[in-house]
Amino acid sequence: MLGYVITQILYENRPHFNEDMLTLMRAELVRGESLAVIGASLELGEFLQLGRGERRSGGRERASILANAVEAIIGAVCVDGGIESARKLIREVFEPRIELLDIEAIKDPKTRLQEELQSRHLALPVYQVVACEGSDHRRTFTVECRLNELQLVTTSKGGSRRGAEKLAAAIMLERLGEGAA
Repeated sequence: MLGYVITQILYENRPHFNEDMLTLMRAELVRGESLAVIGASLELGEFLQLGRGERRSGGRERASILANAVEAIIGAVCVDGGIESARKLIREVFEPRIELLDIEAIKDPKTRLQEELQSRHLALPVYQVVACEGSDHRRTFTVECRLNELQLVTTSKGGSRRGAEKLAAAIMLERLGEGAA
């Protein structure tokens, strides 16, 4: 329900944005880390009923617990007061955050690199896994990001292929920003 209401709010507030941008904004707003920040700002940790072990280990400040608490409160408001009450709560909590969203900052580095290259009328990057090390549950991927037209290559490592690609793209963006092109 949270994602649905956020999508409605975004569409109402930003009707000129394309679907991809609205999707990125929604994902940013409803991801666990964002919900945890909301939970912390509302000081929800003080009101949580936790077991002794969870209290001792810092459960009141744990991001996953705070994020779950935010979702649980929204769900409880919906069950108790209906969808309109929940929608009102979501608007009250999320609309100020929507106004502060930095659209460029939430774009994935691969997307930003692609847009930068397209603005320069250059070919898209080529990503290639050049090494994969470690056991199945602890793999490390080494990925290259190549801009063949500019003869530029960046390399990065990550715990997933996609994560390594994002890092390689971010490094490439920094190189392009330094006047490498």
